[in-house]
Amino acid sequence: MNLAAGQALRVAVIAGLLSGGFLPGEGLLPGGGLRAADGGLEIADGVVVKFGPDGELIVLDGLIVGGQAVCTSASDDARGGPIDATPATPAPGDWRGLRLERSAPASLTRLDGLQIFYAGRGGPAFTLRSTLIPLGGFEVGRSAGIGLRVTSGTSSRLRDLILTGNQVGFSADAGSGAVIQSSVITGNTLFGLQADPAFGPGPATSVEASGVWWGHPSGPLDAGDDRAAGGLYNPDGLGNAVSDGIVYQPVAGAVPLFGLALSPVGGGVISVPSATFRLRGPTAVAVRLSQDPSFAGVPFQPLSATQTISLSPPDGLKTIHAEFQAATGNTAVISTEVRLDSTGPALAVARPAAGEVLTRPLTVLADASDASGVARVEFYLDGVLLFTDTTNTFSFYWDIRAAGDGPHVLRVVA
Repeated sequence: MNLAAGQALRVAVIAGLLSGGFLPGEGLLPGGGLRAADGGLEIADGVVVKFGPDGELIVLDGLIVGGQAVCTSASDDARGGPIDATPATPAPGDWRGLRLERSAPASLTRLDGLQIFYAGRGGPAFTLRSTLIPLGGFEVGRSAGIGLRVTSGTSSRLRDLILTGNQVGFSADAGSGAVIQSSVITGNTLFGLQADPAFGPGPATSVEASGVWWGHPSGPLDAGDDRAAGGLYNPDGLGNAVSDGIVYQPVAGAVPLFGLALSPVGGGVISVPSATFRLRGPTAVAVRLSQDPSFAGVPFQPLSATQTISLSPPDGLKTIHAEFQAATGNTAVISTEVRLDSTGPALAVARPAAGEVLTRPLTVLADASDASGVARVEFYLDGVLLFTDTTNTFSFYWDIRAAGDGPHVLRVVA
């Protein structure tokens, strides 16, 4: 799906998008990576959308991220691979960014797993324009100016954000009422969070940002002493700086762990005694997998996209636990189930009997069963496939006249 510069969709306007710019991890995605569906825009898991200098995505009627997706610079060779033969290096402000409009409904807007990098050309990397719906689970980093800006009228409750490496991580316009919870705002060069001067120092008129990790357990650097007017003051804070007009207590004493995911590669039925899992932990640095919920004797490993674990015998349903660890040492555990099925289905030919002499057409019937289910049964005559049954009746009508007189071998595979 290619969009020319300035081409409009009902759900979005994408200007300056590179031709063929929808990329999964290993190359061009031939359709389906980014599509308009049910009035909203969907980006599939693993897709990288690359923008040129005037690139901008304006979401009018919803945006659904189906796992983890990246919007980044056309020069970002590290994500999705290079576009051109000449190596490129991305820089903050390489493209404009995203804007989510108030018209986007909650039912068609899911941003968990969205990552936005190297935007902020001529404005914020990501703007919430008077949005009312709860949002979260996305990351904005390495932008030229403001990472995330909320405009007047925005009252969205925001959580599980990662705002790092921008000049200003989060900026709140006067008249906005967005609330931030359980997020990571650190490594921004000017301010982690900056409120419009029109915000007052008291809790009733300030931007609320509770449970945020600012980069240090001491909390954000708040150099403005407005305690006399009801504000806060934290000159010894070693975390990201904040402006006046922000209520940042209580602060998170450790990096919050959120957006954790554990899913088996290839599906939930495993035919060999080892299983590979996809892992996601946006704020984690290490992980360990085990069938034992106590993780006895299992060391942490650096977090990677996948990890393989050996499964214990016998065949059957197995529960796999994943413990993620943040840089501050705190952990969180999630789990999933897979079925180990290392043996093939039980199979018998019910009709015809071995050695039977056939004189007229008949229905060939097989009995097949398996704990994980039987996908199909194939019927071969003298090594040639005659019929494949996926209906679970595992039978077919065989007109023997086409076979010719004499001995034949009927083979059935489940």
